[in-house]
Amino acid sequence: MLNLKPVKMGGILSEGMLMCAGESVVEPLDPPTDAVPGDTITFPGISSPDKPPASANQMRRKKILEVLKPDLRTDGKCVACYKGVPFTVAGKGVCTVVSEKDAFIN
Repeated sequence: MLNLKPVKMGGILSEGMLMCAGESVVEPLDPPTDAVPGDTITFPGISSPDKPPASANQMRRKKILEVLKPDLRTDGKCVACYKGVPFTVAGKGVCTVVSEKDAFIN
């Protein structure tokens, strides 16, 4: 995953995407403290930081996020995961939420 470039959606400029976990209580995913805008999130053993990310157009056209969503969850330690593998920023840590354990990520 990577930050998206600004794009007009419904006539309004969107400059990012906020991913959250939970259903009755919704919490934003927190990046590692040392993460900076533009850092790439990888899933060790599944993705590679060397592989270029899908473009915003590919994301929309192929509905990539919709395909991935069923496997996006937090684990029992509030770590954001894809297929059980943590959202990882190399050398900086993993993305987490404050309290939503075993929750879907949207």
